[in-house]
Amino acid sequence: MSDATGRWRIVFNGEIYNFPALRSELEGKGHRFVTGTDTEVLLAGWCEWKKDVLPRLVGMFAFAVYDTRDGGVFLARDRLGIKPLYVLSHSDRLAFASEIKALLALSGVARSVDPESLARYLTFLWTPNPGTLFQGIRQIEPGCWMESDGRGHVNEGRYWEVPLPQPGDADPVRAADALEEVLDTAVRDRLISDVPLGAFLSGGVDSSLLVALMLRAQQSPVTTHTVVFPEADDGYRVEEDDAPWARRVRDHFGTGLDYREHGMEAEMVDLLPKMIWHLDDPVADPAALATFRICAAAKPTTTVLLAGMGAEELFAGYPRHRAALLAERYRAVPGFVRRGLVEPLVARLPAGRPGRWMGFSRRAKKFAASAALDFEDRYLGYAGYYGPAALASLAPSLPTDRAYDRHRTYLDRTAGMDPVARMTYLDLNTFLPSLNLAYTDRASMAASVEVRVPLVDHRVVELAQTFPSSLKLRGSESKAVLKDVALRFLPRDVVHRKKAGFQAPIRAWVGRDLRGRIEDLLAPDTIRRRGWLDAPGVGRLLDDQWSGREDNALRIWALLGLELWARTFLDGDGGEVSSW
Repeated sequence: MSDATGRWRIVFNGEIYNFPALRSELEGKGHRFVTGTDTEVLLAGWCEWKKDVLPRLVGMFAFAVYDTRDGGVFLARDRLGIKPLYVLSHSDRLAFASEIKALLALSGVARSVDPESLARYLTFLWTPNPGTLFQGIRQIEPGCWMESDGRGHVNEGRYWEVPLPQPGDADPVRAADALEEVLDTAVRDRLISDVPLGAFLSGGVDSSLLVALMLRAQQSPVTTHTVVFPEADDGYRVEEDDAPWARRVRDHFGTGLDYREHGMEAEMVDLLPKMIWHLDDPVADPAALATFRICAAAKPTTTVLLAGMGAEELFAGYPRHRAALLAERYRAVPGFVRRGLVEPLVARLPAGRPGRWMGFSRRAKKFAASAALDFEDRYLGYAGYYGPAALASLAPSLPTDRAYDRHRTYLDRTAGMDPVARMTYLDLNTFLPSLNLAYTDRASMAASVEVRVPLVDHRVVELAQTFPSSLKLRGSESKAVLKDVALRFLPRDVVHRKKAGFQAPIRAWVGRDLRGRIEDLLAPDTIRRRGWLDAPGVGRLLDDQWSGREDNALRIWALLGLELWARTFLDGDGGEVSSW
């Protein structure tokens, strides 16, 4: 879109939720509008305030403004990194796009792997901002801007960042009141839509609370969508099924919900190569496939979906948050008991065999592997999938010693603060934008569905960073203040149900449906030809999985995704999906 003078041109991906208020303010300054779009308001805001428009925006966005007079370009990304924005310096030009594959289409762009990013991908199963697996291609970080003057000079800056924790009032009632108010505003802002709108519903506290706030705001039925997994996968699941809890919420709200369930068929795994292509950078979280499936199923009736993403990072909701604190008690156990009795027993648990003990064995092994370490190393151990020695053994040619560097930067900023504050600050800057928001945006957009995330509204984040850790982890109860709000709308058993992540039946896929393909794609000759990994080390990962000794499903899924990514973007030109 161009402004009235023709000088400024904008390309824009996202939504500006407060554009009606900005439009009124700009009209008061003499601007006139010919459309009802937020794009025109954003462009007028740029013309009026230049980069100072950024702090005024409420929304998710990536945009570029081009100056036809001098050839300059200004790029910006939203505060939390909901929308992607990639850049490449190429032949003295600055190229940008919402998808990496668009940059690969430029003539002369070499497709090679960035070794540091690959080491981080193997460690975390996703690549931390601002890196990508492609050498020379990076992301503009959340809350940042970049400008080029058209003559080769580039400046970069930051207009917002996740606030450092600054604990304030610890009163739970006042905190819940404040949180309810800001969540209500965030949800109402995201209900502005000219297409059908609904919500994900897992039956967990986050999505159920959002549905309750939507019902209060719009006074009409809310269309909800829930994933149901095949019963045959139950033996491989380490978390309970969402569907019974989603039905509980449906019954609670009665006619307020237009409730819909969608099966996660085993055949969905056949979409993995297509998903790798859409993701650009592999994300070894099978929830990407589940997200695509539910969005594709919802598309005929619901074009915009609200999701509860962000609650775990804001309010210490992951099991690893509790595990990191529990480990302090474990460290008090005499070393000869830990090393001589507990850890050898845990090491012998068969974590890869389907059955009722599968989840317990997996969690016990993960806990014991890092529990005796100092806090920083312990939490990084829980956040990652390989310790430094194990990663160096698996990938001896990569710079594995720098895999945790970026995470340590955020831990250093919070040195001296309490552990919960440190963990959530780290997760908000790494895990949330680089994994959860990344796969959610790419997978939903692949299905032509827009996902909006009210809990990641920057006003919610800023408020949450003022809550003392006692309002997040209250004893063994996670997300305490959020649950205090939820109890005002939802049944107690829904609010206090056992935590269950948004997952897919990966262990059934790896252990049963995909074994032949995995053995073919990760064959020793292929591993040696790539040159990134130790072929015998990969073989041991597979053997431990097939024997049931270890639960290596996510590690194997990451290697499978990496090989499919390489076939698509390195062996091919990235212009089409690689086949199995």
